[in-house]
Amino acid sequence: MVHVKCLLSVSCRIEKQAEQEQLECQAQQRRLLAEIHREKERLVEKETRMNQELEETKQNLSRESTKVIERLKQEHQEAVEACRTRHQVCGIYNI
Repeated sequence: MVHVKCLLSVSCRIEKQAEQEQLECQAQQRRLLAEIHREKERLVEKETRMNQELEETKQNLSRESTKVIERLKQEHQEAVEACRTRHQVCGIYNI
């Protein structure tokens, strides 16, 4: 009879230990899933921020390119006018 109680006691301890380990595993799984969820959210926010920065950079580049093109056109036009003026002056003085 004592031997049967001992076996039941051992069996109960093993069962309780298994239940405790299962609870610990479930808790760890919940923590890991929560961590994965936070990391996904962080990456989505980072992607959104980087896309916004990229769009701003594209717009700035476009604006600056337009400014440079307009300035180069103006400089070219001024150079053409200066060249015409020189040719007209040269023609007047037969240089």
